[in-house]
Amino acid sequence: MKRQNLLPSVNASTEAEPTSDLDGVLRQLGNFGRYQTLQFALLCLYGCWFTAWQLMGIIFTASTPQNYHCTSPPGFSANETVPRQEPDSDGVAELERCKMFVVHDGIVTKNVTDCEYGWDYQMAQKDETTIVTDFDLICDYDLSGETVQSVLFGGVLVGAIISGQLSDIVGRKIIIHASLVGEAGVSLTVFVMYMEMFTPEMRGIAGGIGNIMWGIGVTLITPIAYLLPNWRHLQMTISLVCLIGIPFYWFIQESIRWLISRGRLEEAEQILQKIAKFNHISAPRKFLTSSKYVTEKMAQLEAPEEPCLTVETRDFADDDHGSLGETHVSRDTSDAKPEETKIVDFVEENDGINGHSDSAPTSQKFVNSVVYYGLSLNSVNLAGNKYLNIFLLCVVEIPCSIFVIIALKWCPRRWCQSISFLIAGVFCILTGCIPDKTDNGTDLGPLIVTAATLGKFSISFSFCLVFVYTSEWLPTIVRNAGVGGTSLCARAGGMVAPFLVYLSGVDRSLPLIIFGVISIIASGLTLFFPETLNRTMPTTITDAEKIARESSLCKIRLVL
Repeated sequence: MKRQNLLPSVNASTEAEPTSDLDGVLRQLGNFGRYQTLQFALLCLYGCWFTAWQLMGIIFTASTPQNYHCTSPPGFSANETVPRQEPDSDGVAELERCKMFVVHDGIVTKNVTDCEYGWDYQMAQKDETTIVTDFDLICDYDLSGETVQSVLFGGVLVGAIISGQLSDIVGRKIIIHASLVGEAGVSLTVFVMYMEMFTPEMRGIAGGIGNIMWGIGVTLITPIAYLLPNWRHLQMTISLVCLIGIPFYWFIQESIRWLISRGRLEEAEQILQKIAKFNHISAPRKFLTSSKYVTEKMAQLEAPEEPCLTVETRDFADDDHGSLGETHVSRDTSDAKPEETKIVDFVEENDGINGHSDSAPTSQKFVNSVVYYGLSLNSVNLAGNKYLNIFLLCVVEIPCSIFVIIALKWCPRRWCQSISFLIAGVFCILTGCIPDKTDNGTDLGPLIVTAATLGKFSISFSFCLVFVYTSEWLPTIVRNAGVGGTSLCARAGGMVAPFLVYLSGVDRSLPLIIFGVISIIASGLTLFFPETLNRTMPTTITDAEKIARESSLCKIRLVL
């Protein structure tokens, strides 16, 4: 007979520790059985595709054309009324973007003024428009396009705060559907929900398949944008399509782990029975059965204590399907004071020096977000066709995600994360340092795009991994809030990325070198984080601390 303690998480300061045999029950029910596969597919559809379209669509809806100049007065050409810039390294003098010669009484003077008749834009295809071209967000307003992109990620940041906290309080399911009006709640909560569906050995595969779905989603946005060159049509299409996710509310079930962590055993039992029936697996009368509820409040300073749930797991034989674990739950009161849990802080120990930091997963996500979205936004500045460049930088995420599945199955998370950061940093710097042409005039555009694509492959690998890594690290009762909290820095990185890309106007290589340097720094810092490969997903604060303590370089502490 196995025993564990389980505490109903009825508020933010209570712990919950369901039986570790829940993973055993899930294995017997089929990790990727018919029921789980259907749930997973529905979650990925609007948690990956719809989200990807909203986030990556901003590349097309708010991009700034590379070439534009003042519109000439009627009867004149641009060569007559627009001055030219200083010749570049190739001796080519482009038209001035924000100035024109004054035309007085039909005569072009040498005096220069601001554009009086608007601008002519050189777009990648006919009828293409963006927010920038519709509202002339250039010259004196040239930061407005980047501000629009940054505001999008600011909205995602707010959504991460709200949805992360509410999801741990009211449940994953209701927040997913309530968040259909806002991207952040969907993506974060969906990810946590489908990671909680599976056992440790299958979470890497589930996370990898989810990343493949994301890769397909970001790849599809390019042909959609090509077919809908008007930014208004594009934005309306990718927004209205989210409404098809509303009926999924009646098909998607609440997270079993979350229900158990909240002491809602009857609801968890109903879902387990439903899975068994749908997968055609013979099930016991009860997977989870409770004895009489015993409540005893004990004063601990100003907060009452919560009673513990004692879980007994008994094996029973099933003639057709082998042995399953039946879990009996009873209440027990303990004199131990519940741990205070709210914010995850990581304490790094190295060479005997203790440092207190809450930047372990957040630093990873910040760098991932800056480099990932920075490379994506900067793709419009690469040589060649904008649509082709963006498509290549997006489609590379599909094989990357397949590679992630393989790596998550056998490779240590910490080393995979560190190496992917390092490779991404090297290729970002190479992309920035390769000249457009050689001295003899050979076009190096394809080489630049190739280096950028390899950099995007590496940072996408890291981004895929960090979500799995973080969810494996955080305990159930604060997992969604924790993922949402660490994602604040990721969204802050997304807000910073457009302004770093703006620096390409000063020097094309500058944002890429910045991306490379911070990636290499993150590579070194990652080596101090704990390892989670093949470990049971922690339910309580104690479980999470144990994972960190077993790492020789760091430990974890969660405090109020």
